[in-house]
Amino acid sequence: MALGLTVDELGARMSAREFVAWQVFAAREPFGEARGDLQAAHIASVIANVNRDPKQRPQPFTTHDFLLDFDAMWDGEIADEPTAEEQADNAARLMARMGQTRDALAASHG
Repeated sequence: MALGLTVDELGARMSAREFVAWQVFAAREPFGEARGDLQAAHIASVIANVNRDPKQRPQPFTTHDFLLDFDAMWDGEIADEPTAEEQADNAARLMARMGQTRDALAASHG
């Protein structure tokens, strides 16, 4: 899709050898959405570590802690969007992992 070609069109224009070469390259140097996910996870880990309470979580967060695992998330099916309450609960759990409470977060944002 990102190339503007269908699978058949791409198959007619690219050899199997070139396809394998692109797979090897992508494994070494992620690009496209995989690269974006990696970059977002890295930024999230930096933000989490800046706000982390080392007494409650001595080990720093890693990029891997924030990478999306679509297989685990969707379990083979498209999941419903979380409700506002589920989003708030998820945010509270994340803040708790970083040693913050909802009240502390609300106070810091005036």
